[in-house]
Amino acid sequence: SLTVTPAPAAPTITVQPVAKSIFFGQPATFSVDAEGYPAPSYQWQISINGGDWENIEEATGKSYTTITDVSPDISYMYRCYISNSVGNVTSNAVSLTIISEPLG
Repeated sequence: SLTVTPAPAAPTITVQPVAKSIFFGQPATFSVDAEGYPAPSYQWQISINGGDWENIEEATGKSYTTITDVSPDISYMYRCYISNSVGNVTSNAVSLTIISEPLG
């Protein structure tokens, strides 16, 4: 029998995350996808009010859904760090805009 193993390859992003606008109290879901061998791992990161990027605990999938108690007075940016044993790549940084509930 013959086993063919792909050549090792650093991750390349095939789908970038997209900025989201949500009403206060709703979650938002960001998604990303990448190719590479061995299969890449994912780590979502957040930057609040332009601060340093920090890993989001347990946000290690191709998609990430935000918590619902985010504040409309804070600037949120999200990105995904994707890596395997060959290399790494970081997705585009995208914003989350919180819209206050309409009156009425």
